[in-house]
Amino acid sequence: MARSPVVVYIVEHGEPVITDPALPLSDNGVRWGKAVSAVLHDVAFTNVYASSALRSQQTVSFTADSHGLPLVQLPNSDPRTPSADAAEPIARAVSVLPPGSIALVGGNTENVYRIMNARSGHSGGPRLR
Repeated sequence: MARSPVVVYIVEHGEPVITDPALPLSDNGVRWGKAVSAVLHDVAFTNVYASSALRSQQTVSFTADSHGLPLVQLPNSDPRTPSADAAEPIARAVSVLPPGSIALVGGNTENVYRIMNARSGHSGGPRLR
C-alpha cells in the first residue's frame, strides 16, 4: 500500500511597513494574509510554520487561526534572527512530518527558495507546491 505524501504549501510574506523597524504587515500585507487564508480555507492543514520574521508570522497567522492550529516559528520567535537561519530548521521540521501531513510555511522570498532547495534533493521528502 502506498504511503500518503506529506504536502507542503509555501507562501511568501505580505508587504511590510518599511518605515517600522519590526517590519510588521502593512494594510496591503494584511489583505494578502487574509487572501491566502481564504484561498486555502478548505485545505486540511496539520501544521503551520513561519520564520522568525514578524511579517512571516503575521501572514500565515490568519490561516493558523482559522484552522485552530498553533503557529510554530523556527528557529525561534526573535524577529532579530537573520532570515537565512530559518530555512534549514523549517525544512528539517517538514521532512519529519508523518505521512498524510499537510503543512503551511510562511517566509521571505529567499527562504522560500532555500526551503525548496533543501527539500528537492531529499528522496521521500515532501512534495512542494
